[in-house]
Amino acid sequence: MRLKVTHEIASVTALLGAVAEVSEQTGVPLDLRGSAAVGAVGVALRGRPGPETVARVLDGLRRRSRDFGGTVVVRDADPDTRRQLDVWGPVGGLDLMRRVKDQLDPGRVLAPGRFVGGI
Repeated sequence: MRLKVTHEIASVTALLGAVAEVSEQTGVPLDLRGSAAVGAVGVALRGRPGPETVARVLDGLRRRSRDFGGTVVVRDADPDTRRQLDVWGPVGGLDLMRRVKDQLDPGRVLAPGRFVGGI
């Protein structure tokens, strides 16, 4: 189970604090990988936590995302867990994206439902 977490470069300490706090609250060890200097890291959930636990981790990180100025997206998950989660999280501009999709793909035949908000 892996997440992609973006952050403001100057807020890396807030990100690290959020990850440590959520790990402690949920009891799920979280491993960070990647380069914090570019504003994006991978977060891996150790073990095989169930969908409810993964949802708690996601919720905790997304609630703290304002502190580090970023987003939290599910990158890899087993299909059953993926179906039970909002993999994209809150996204600005969703109404605009839907209108663009309606204009460019009115029959909804190109990758239906794969993108944020079921687009």
